[in-house]
Amino acid sequence: MTPLEIVSTVRTLLDSGHEWYAPLDFMEQQIDNAQRVLIAKAHAKGDERCLRPLYVFEEDRIIDNTTAEFQLNTLMFFPRNLIVKTVDNNGNNKFVTLSYLEPAKFENYNMIFTNQPYLLPGANYPKYGYWSYVNRTDANNILRTIIQIKNNTGMQNLLASILYIRYPVAFSVANNIGLEVPLEYHFEVACFAAERINTMDVTEQQRGLYVPIESGQRIPLQNAGGSND
Repeated sequence: MTPLEIVSTVRTLLDSGHEWYAPLDFMEQQIDNAQRVLIAKAHAKGDERCLRPLYVFEEDRIIDNTTAEFQLNTLMFFPRNLIVKTVDNNGNNKFVTLSYLEPAKFENYNMIFTNQPYLLPGANYPKYGYWSYVNRTDANNILRTIIQIKNNTGMQNLLASILYIRYPVAFSVANNIGLEVPLEYHFEVACFAAERINTMDVTEQQRGLYVPIESGQRIPLQNAGGSND
């Protein structure tokens, strides 16, 4: 669906009396948030069909010799795989797949094991290696994803190839930026967005139709068709 079609779909799903509560800029923000929620759910369930348009592969990124870091071209939402390439004494490429650690665990790990280098020239094929990431602003005050590997590799001029899931580009009607998840997920995003707006902090008397408390719990739009997802 086009951006305007998404907005129109959300408006048709709003409870009576909520139309005034959601101007266009607010609506765009809710749709953008709903798409991120859907992506997070897809990641948790392993729904690769939903995630496929958001995969990014960056190859042969230079790892800074001093900080053991490099910057991604886009903001990372979820990590996938990281491979480090180096060259041994015989000029042969050596590839090591690193294991991901959550940022807090990685920071603690680095503090403990910085005196245990790996990837040393002439050493046996390394059996371990770890990486993580941090989001921080650059010199232009733009938020960037910085990939970090274990501080003490004992090597110089390392190259990294990384696979990750990026954040979707912000939804915008004015800029004609629609949803980035596949078409079959668009209505689900619209339902998420409408549900968030419908459950904003307003009283039932402000709605077009008063629903007595004793009538039972209202049915979320996601479950209106009988789905329990």
